[in-house]
Amino acid sequence: MRIKIAVLVGLTTVAGLTMLHAQVPSNEFLVSEGKVGPIEVGMPVDDVLQVYGRERVRIVDLNSEGQFTPAIEIDVPGSRVRAAMIAVITQGPCGGIFSISDIRVRDPRFRTADGVSVGSTLVELQKRKAVRVSREEGWSAIVSGTKMAFGLEAVGATADAGRPRCDA
Repeated sequence: MRIKIAVLVGLTTVAGLTMLHAQVPSNEFLVSEGKVGPIEVGMPVDDVLQVYGRERVRIVDLNSEGQFTPAIEIDVPGSRVRAAMIAVITQGPCGGIFSISDIRVRDPRFRTADGVSVGSTLVELQKRKAVRVSREEGWSAIVSGTKMAFGLEAVGATADAGRPRCDA
């Protein structure tokens, strides 16, 4: 069985993960703790709109655990994936600013400095990072000592059953 992975960065940021044997990605597509490309956990939604433009951003309800969960879907120029990033929105105290609390990445161009991206196997991820596999709120590989995790999803039974794949 293969497994897809999504990276959780920052508070719970998710970046879908392909192992690319390339150099460190440009900052435009770099995934790190609390940050995916130009978007950061804690960033005001208005700033995200300035980065990508209103025409590339849609507000959606993720309906997490049956509750209204506002988020924005972001179409990144050149992406083959609709909603290359999904960012969960929270509101500050006392009616404060709406900001990003979680980033989920589905575009394989985004990757960590050591090359983990959409399509990476769990084995490849474990070779590069110390992770703990968890079943809390769905399968994930949590990176030790960080606020980053990779969501896991079964892709299907294959002869390559021991090689889970990363994806969002």
